[in-house]
Amino acid sequence: MLALLKKLTSHIIIPISWTLFTIILLCLPGSTFPGGGFFNIPHLDKVVHVILFGGIVIFWSLYYLQKNTIMKNWHTTVVCIGICAITLGICMEYIQFNYIPNRAFDKGDIIANSVSAIVFGLFFYFKRPG
Repeated sequence: MLALLKKLTSHIIIPISWTLFTIILLCLPGSTFPGGGFFNIPHLDKVVHVILFGGIVIFWSLYYLQKNTIMKNWHTTVVCIGICAITLGICMEYIQFNYIPNRAFDKGDIIANSVSAIVFGLFFYFKRPG
């Protein structure tokens, strides 16, 4: 599975696409999502946030992992990816609160985004490049 992810992320299109996909999903009005069935699972939105922001860290880390020019600064690169993911999550919550209809500011979403970015960031921080 990791080999497939590495192959997919050898081009920048996958990390960019996943990041844009995340932003688009978070900018959809709350009325876009149905209210019943699968969407009634408690804390499902937190799981979605973990997947979205974990994906951002995974795809960008795998992309940069394959770039030989940054290997000497690998730890700094991973920390920057994590900080960018956390910052994006916080900014998106404020955007949802101020500009997206039927969406609210949720500290729990920020926590889910941040924990996900930190956990996956730590995985790549301690992973040996190469």
